[in-house]
Amino acid sequence: MSQGTFCANCSKLMSGDQKFCPVCGSPPYTPSKALRIERAIRNIDSLSKSRLFSRREIQELPDILWDDELPEQCVTGKYHANSGILVATDRRMLFVDKGLLGQLKVEDFPYDKISSLESNRGILAGSIVIHTSGNWDCIDSIPKGQVDAFVAAQRKKVALWKNKAEVPRQTSRQSTSSSGSVIDELERLGKLHQQGILTQDEFEQAKARLIKDL
Repeated sequence: MSQGTFCANCSKLMSGDQKFCPVCGSPPYTPSKALRIERAIRNIDSLSKSRLFSRREIQELPDILWDDELPEQCVTGKYHANSGILVATDRRMLFVDKGLLGQLKVEDFPYDKISSLESNRGILAGSIVIHTSGNWDCIDSIPKGQVDAFVAAQRKKVALWKNKAEVPRQTSRQSTSSSGSVIDELERLGKLHQQGILTQDEFEQAKARLIKDL
């Protein structure tokens, strides 16, 4: 994920190859990690009304997230009866709880470990259930108007990560199948050579071609 640069004067987002702002002509600058996270949080509409109640958790994000990781979605809720925020980035979800006494708890849910997501809505609030390898975790007390949009976006990310994991497995199966075919063909060529149908040179050339394709 690109960190991006911004105009030092008007704060316009600039592309990496722009040396001067197209609006005011000022040079760019790369904001700090904390500032990039702060800007990303400001763009999350779901936090506009509840940001006051999640300020402690938001302030911890620069120390929790990786250098190239930014929050893309965020909702307030409760996990094991503890209030905090459920944050989604491009590679994982995290529940962050900064207790009143200062204790910090972070629960990590990588997309490649998530098998499915479930959403539930009540009269006033909703919940999200995260299923991972036979286990499940529930974040409840989420504003019900935010549950469906959050889960829909995260299901897409889980599907993308599953597809990424499936490609190497398919390639491995294809390679195994190809290897089996080559071995069968080598055995067939060996029999033809033993029967005198193929000369030694013809057998060696055919064998070299098969091994090269493998």
